[in-house]
Amino acid sequence: MDLQTVLQKTEKGVEEIKTHAQGLEPRLRTLLIVVNGKTTGTDLIKQFERVGNVRPMLERLLAEGFVRQVPAAAS
Repeated sequence: MDLQTVLQKTEKGVEEIKTHAQGLEPRLRTLLIVVNGKTTGTDLIKQFERVGNVRPMLERLLAEGFVRQVPAAAS
């Protein structure tokens, strides 16, 4: 996972927020909610550093298809 890329919810992620269909645990769900398509993995880790090690949580959301990495916009 490239922590410098922006993370964005996928359709599956948006659906999970609406329906709880996948039954994500509360900490993962909270992290998913704040993924906004504008914030990098590094920034999310800084925001949630008091929660503990957030990187594995982000990697899980990515691996399970709740979020995706957005390529940097061309300059």
